[in-house]
Amino acid sequence: MRDRKCGCIEIPLLRSRESPVPEYFDTYLEMNPATGYLTFDVYELSPIRGRIPIPNAKITVSKLLGDDYYLSKVMTTGGNGETERLSLRTVSKEPTQRPEERNAFTNYYAAIEAPGYQKKYIYDIQIFEGITTLQQAELVQSRQLQDACLSESIHCQLQTCLPESIQCQLQTCLPESIQCQLQDACLPGTIRVCRE
Repeated sequence: MRDRKCGCIEIPLLRSRESPVPEYFDTYLEMNPATGYLTFDVYELSPIRGRIPIPNAKITVSKLLGDDYYLSKVMTTGGNGETERLSLRTVSKEPTQRPEERNAFTNYYAAIEAPGYQKKYIYDIQIFEGITTLQQAELVQSRQLQDACLSESIHCQLQTCLPESIQCQLQTCLPESIQCQLQDACLPGTIRVCRE
């Protein structure tokens, strides 16, 4: 029907017998009356540089509603590899609110992806009423990046055991974007790898 004042069309929400989605969603809301929270800390572990936060990782948090229908929320990590707090529906912690349920939490799962890294899936993320769950996720570089890092790593190891004259020759044949240098402030043989 058309509203004469604004020229807008009103479309009523139809609960079709053909689509079970509204029914699944209503059941989800009924079974999960409380709210819990979820944050992510996404990082890479480097043998040389340690723990490196991964910014702009895309995280899709999902819950199966029924059949092949999912409720999903998408978020991204900031510069520190962490996300803002995401509120999610969960069961009530009061046993009287869930007499047939044994668990005081609702499970979600997440798919995490970032450019240059392998996609990671995390299952059974437990969300409790009124509690913020911190989910840490270590991503692994894609195979192409691993091969590039392997050659950097071998070069750096060669630098520590070869005479200085050979090290200088090796330095000239590497691309300028890869710089391997011994760190004077650290113990002998400690290496720092920098990328431009």
